[in-house]
Amino acid sequence: MESAKASQSGPFSAEENFKKLTQLHRSRLYRVAMSRGLYIGQPALLLTLKQQGICSQTELAEALNVTTPSIAVSVKRLEKSGMITKTINEKDNRYNQIELTDEGKKAAKVCEEIFSTINNRMFNGFSKEELAQVNAFFDRMRTNLADYDPDKEPIKPTRRRKSVE
Repeated sequence: MESAKASQSGPFSAEENFKKLTQLHRSRLYRVAMSRGLYIGQPALLLTLKQQGICSQTELAEALNVTTPSIAVSVKRLEKSGMITKTINEKDNRYNQIELTDEGKKAAKVCEEIFSTINNRMFNGFSKEELAQVNAFFDRMRTNLADYDPDKEPIKPTRRRKSVE
C-alpha cells in the first residue's frame, strides 16, 4: 500500500494538509466561540451534554475521548456561568450529574450554529459525489485509528523525509 507521503500531490503531503486543515478549522471555530464568551473545549462539552442529556463527568469525558480531570476546568467555568448544573447522583453519592440549564441549551444552540456555519464554509463548492468521497476517506481513517492500540502496536521511530519542492 502506498504511504500518504508517497502519494503527495501539490506542495504538501496528505498528513500536512490534514494537520493544516484541522488547525484552521479549530482556529475558526474557537475564534467565533470565544467572541461569544465560550472557552476552548466548551462547545464540544455543551454539544455532548445536549446530545446525551444528564450524565456524570466520567461519562462526559468518555464521550469526548479525554480524561476526567481534563474537563474539570471547563465544567467549573460552565457551572459558574450558569450553563450547567451539577447535582449529586441520588443512587451513588460519589458521582455528580451534569445537566444543561436553559442558558446552557441556548449556548449549545449557538455552538451548533457556529459548527454548521464553519463546516458549510469548509465544504463550499463540493459536489455531492465529492462529499461522498471525502466522507468515505474520513470513515476509513477513523476506522484505521479506532483499530489501532498503541499498547499492542508501539510506534516505531522513523526518519522524516524532506518533501520535494
